[in-house]
Amino acid sequence: MTRANLKLIDTSPDRPVNPEDVHSPSARAFELYRPRKFIEPALSAEACLAITDDQLDTAADLVSTFIDHGPRLPEAYYAFHFGLLRPVLNWWDIQILLPVWQDCTNLCAAKRGGPPTLPYIHNVMNECEDLLTAYRSKNPEAVRTTRLNALRIKEATFQPA
Repeated sequence: MTRANLKLIDTSPDRPVNPEDVHSPSARAFELYRPRKFIEPALSAEACLAITDDQLDTAADLVSTFIDHGPRLPEAYYAFHFGLLRPVLNWWDIQILLPVWQDCTNLCAAKRGGPPTLPYIHNVMNECEDLLTAYRSKNPEAVRTTRLNALRIKEATFQPA
């Protein structure tokens, strides 16, 4: 099975994601967060014990450049998360996370209706800085909770009315 087969949302060039996809019953964007809430907090809790201070500093440097990324913010955001998880990721983790992250990126962009705004970028930066603080504590439960809470907040924006 290729990553393309794992796509939950059809984002082929002849069918770009549009805002209606965010609320359509077939897309169920909020359901993309279900696997993320299981996988990412567990991997984050494990990774916080394996990551080096230099890797955390690199991640912090990336967060400080988010404002400069503008429309490419999602790529920088997932590079940040990939960097934090890298010490513990295996092939299957990557095969599962990458298509889900891409679908979330597409749907968030569709929901925003345009490039990331400055307040949105600041919220993303705050979320990442909170996660970095938890990682630096080397406390797996603090990291797990911080990541899970951030995912729950994002998931709530996609809950159907």
